[in-house]
Amino acid sequence: MSDGEDIDGLVFADFPPMPDLEGSRAREWSPQSLAFLGDSVWELYMRQKYFMPRSHVAAYHNKVRDAVKAEAQAAFVDQLLEEAFWSVDEQALLKWGRNAAIKGSALPKRLKQGKQNIYRQASALECLVRTHLALLFPVEI
Repeated sequence: MSDGEDIDGLVFADFPPMPDLEGSRAREWSPQSLAFLGDSVWELYMRQKYFMPRSHVAAYHNKVRDAVKAEAQAAFVDQLLEEAFWSVDEQALLKWGRNAAIKGSALPKRLKQGKQNIYRQASALECLVRTHLALLFPVEI
């Protein structure tokens, strides 16, 4: 394997650049698409948060799993809404992400029985994370 190459000859330099998702350009993408990316950003933040103190991988996994569940994300959004933490623009992004159409197949089974609002809140957070917070506080890999 040569320098900059991965398995199967994939060259990292060949990956396409990330689309411009700053400001109003973010609205060119669907909230579901932004939540898809925001989900991975949120999980990466949680993995970094719970990486210290040193522990077993299973302990890291359990803490992160609990923090990235829709229920935990929705509770986080609700708590910060009560504390008037979000700016007007952030609240608008949250509302836009929360009001996105969701398909029943996207919902985890535990949230299908009258708990769709939890999933919507979590998706709203993921949308905000990708469009706004990830740009303000980039995570270096």
